[in-house]
Amino acid sequence: MFENTEINQIKKVLKDHIDNNYIAGANLMIIKDGEEILYHEDGLADRKSGAQIKRNSIFRLYSMTKPITATAVMILLERGEIDLYEPVSKYLPGFKDQMVDAGDCLVPVEREVTLKDLLSMTSGLVYGGEHRAGKDTEALFKEIDSRLLGDKPMNTIEAMNKLGRCALAFQPGTSWTYGTSADVLGAIVEIVSGKRF
Repeated sequence: MFENTEINQIKKVLKDHIDNNYIAGANLMIIKDGEEILYHEDGLADRKSGAQIKRNSIFRLYSMTKPITATAVMILLERGEIDLYEPVSKYLPGFKDQMVDAGDCLVPVEREVTLKDLLSMTSGLVYGGEHRAGKDTEALFKEIDSRLLGDKPMNTIEAMNKLGRCALAFQPGTSWTYGTSADVLGAIVEIVSGKRF
């Protein structure tokens, strides 16, 4: 599958990142058709203790859930179950007839947010901020938090439909911002796959 030069290049990139202190260590596994075709590890799992990285090292993911979500989306795409140019409203009706924060007023979207916009974070969805879009999103997060431990916690699909009713920070596809796009993709994965994300 891989040529020795490709494997050596992969190992070199990891080693360079370790040597330049970008990362302490890394392991890489590639599985194709259910079979492991490449595994490589190098560096430390813990700089403080000097523990070497191993196949069973445990990593904290934090925002690495975004690439995992994107991978789930790409699997659905590969299976032909979704199309990246579909509007999000096909799956989440809360994304129909969205509005965009235009400073002193809200204006209708020029086109609907697509799955591609979510993957590229060009949807206009944000995490928070002083603008209308940010304040709307923060209010939703507070509602999610207030219901979290109650009798009726908000599920992913309900939360993302409500997010679709929040103002967007800009017209879909016209700019980029780090925001809640991957959260929406998680709801779409749930809907299309029939499994909880």
